[in-house]
Amino acid sequence: MAQQPQVEVMGTRKTNWWLVVAGVVLVLFAAVTFLAPYLFLEFITIASGVAFLFSGVMGIGSYIKVRGLPNAGWSLLMAILDALVGIMMLLHPIAFAPVLPWILGASFIMFGVLEVGATIPLGSLIPESRGMAIVSGVLTVIVGIMFIVWPGSLSIWVAMFSLIRGITLVVAGFTSRVE
Repeated sequence: MAQQPQVEVMGTRKTNWWLVVAGVVLVLFAAVTFLAPYLFLEFITIASGVAFLFSGVMGIGSYIKVRGLPNAGWSLLMAILDALVGIMMLLHPIAFAPVLPWILGASFIMFGVLEVGATIPLGSLIPESRGMAIVSGVLTVIVGIMFIVWPGSLSIWVAMFSLIRGITLVVAGFTSRVE
């Protein structure tokens, strides 16, 4: 039986500047969010409105291709609802800001669980940052729960998440091993 060549996972230590720069950008974003929380809430609501509107328009375009299929009407209905929600968010961003914490909270909880889950099998690639990645994932889940429990503090928790994630990326960038 032929022996398979083995790939060495651990190379020489070399800074991954992509991760460091991404981390620094997140830390700067956290600082701005701490300093201007209402500006952040308005921005995130407008960005969500644009995303919903875009989703609705794309969904309507998709419906045109599948309109002859059974139950295609549901696709059109969802697309129209997406577009309407997007338009309403763009017209009244402050009125929709209170809904976003629950949506973001659920998203952060899922992201944190996935981060911890992915760290376990991939942790051998960068063992020095495994602990930090697990802590980051757990803190992300906690931040998601805080969004849901205290929605009025959304900008503070987004800033905390950005700060934690930014530091995690900077540490990973400086401790990475590459060939």
